[in-house]
Amino acid sequence: MRDTYLSIDLDFFDCVSDGDAYGYMWGTSEYKKYIRMSRIRSTLFNDILSEKIPINIMVHHDHMVPFINNSGCCNIINMDYHSDLTTEPREKVTEGSVFDFVEHKESKTYTWLMPSTRVGVPYGLGRCDDRYDKRGNPIDIFKKRYWVYMHQKKTINRKVIDLDKVKEVGVCISPRWITINSADFIKNVIIPLASKEVIKLLKWYPIN
Repeated sequence: MRDTYLSIDLDFFDCVSDGDAYGYMWGTSEYKKYIRMSRIRSTLFNDILSEKIPINIMVHHDHMVPFINNSGCCNIINMDYHSDLTTEPREKVTEGSVFDFVEHKESKTYTWLMPSTRVGVPYGLGRCDDRYDKRGNPIDIFKKRYWVYMHQKKTINRKVIDLDKVKEVGVCISPRWITINSADFIKNVIIPLASKEVIKLLKWYPIN
C-alpha cells in the first residue's frame, strides 16, 4: 500500500555547510561533500522516475502543504537540511513551518531525514523539539516522530526510503538555500518536470 508522501528539499544535497551561494571551489572539502551528495541525488531521482511515482515540483517548501494534505498519506518523510517544523505556533505557513500546517498530524508519522553533512552543526540550528503547554502536554504534534541521519557515503536505498510505499513525491527547489552548483541538475532534471508557473517563478532566481 502506498501511504507515504516523500518531501524532498534540494538543500538536503547542497546546503553542505551553510555555504556560499556562488558555490564551492573545486578541490575543497565542501566541494567534495557536494559531489558525494550529488551522486546520492542522481540515484534517488533515477529510482523515482523509473518507478513512475507522481512528482510535484515547487519553488518554495511552503507551496507543498496543499499537496501533502490532499495526498491522503499517513506517513511523511522529509528529506531536508532543516526540519521545517517549528517550536512555536504560527498563523501563516512559511518555508520553515511547512509541517506545522499538515492536517490531522495526530494520526500521522513524520520522519525528518537529514544529511550527515549536518554533523557538527550547532545544536538546535535547523531542527525543532516538541511544543508543550503549561501542563507539559504536547501541542499539535505528530503521532510519531523520527530524526534520521542519511550518511553521505551511502546511496539512498529501500532500507531508508521504501519507494514501493511512496504515493507522491514533492520537490522544492528552495533557491535561497542552495548554491549555483545545483544549476545543471535543476536545468536538466527538475525544469522538465515543472509546470509553466514554476518555471516562470524560477526566472527570478539566478540558480536556474
